[in-house]
Amino acid sequence: MIVALTVTVLGVLALVVGVDSRSTITAAGAVTIDCGTRAAVGSAQVSFGDTVELYDADDVHGGPLATTRLDTLRVMGGDTCFAEFEVDDVKTVDVYVVRMGKTFRGLATAEGLRTGYLFV
Repeated sequence: MIVALTVTVLGVLALVVGVDSRSTITAAGAVTIDCGTRAAVGSAQVSFGDTVELYDADDVHGGPLATTRLDTLRVMGGDTCFAEFEVDDVKTVDVYVVRMGKTFRGLATAEGLRTGYLFV
């Protein structure tokens, strides 16, 4: 009886911990920038060090779910670099609005951010 109760309690505890671990993600992303100017290549007006905010696409007026910076610089070769961000414990939603710098807005799924989304 005690063994069965212990196994049941441990099973419920494992279920709760498993559900809780799926309710957040570590979100990561990058944008291509010029290594010399540290500014984005293409139409995105983003630079290394800019603020990154993640919002629930269904509730963009509710405030950011997470805020971080493009704080990691990865040299890819030549003049091409990636300005990257990573933030832990972001509430899992279906689609995120990702704001970088003053004007860039992009959409990404939870799976895309979980695996490291490249914004263009």
